[in-house]
Amino acid sequence: MNTQRSPTQNNKHAGLFYERAPDLLLEKITQLNVEISKFRNMGYNQQYIEFFESILQSMRLAYTYMQDTKYIHQRNVLLENNIRFLAYYNKEIEEQLNELRTVMKLEGEGG
Repeated sequence: MNTQRSPTQNNKHAGLFYERAPDLLLEKITQLNVEISKFRNMGYNQQYIEFFESILQSMRLAYTYMQDTKYIHQRNVLLENNIRFLAYYNKEIEEQLNELRTVMKLEGEGG
């Protein structure tokens, strides 16, 4: 059985960061959008504005990546829970099967 632990299992505070990070980045994206609008209104150099727009584009890409990663993490947690349940259920069924085999063996010897 795989004994690797997810980063959130290793550090509970890391889990809080993973959950909050997309929201924090979205706040920064909003702030940068506002700043870029101010730069435009103040007549800043176009290259200066384009530089910050490229940063904004990278931040949006990172946000999308974080959202996707968050979804994948949630699915992994769900799958880990399902695996634990199925392993437990498998053990229970295996025990019942062994008991049934024992009963059938005893009935075969007694009859």
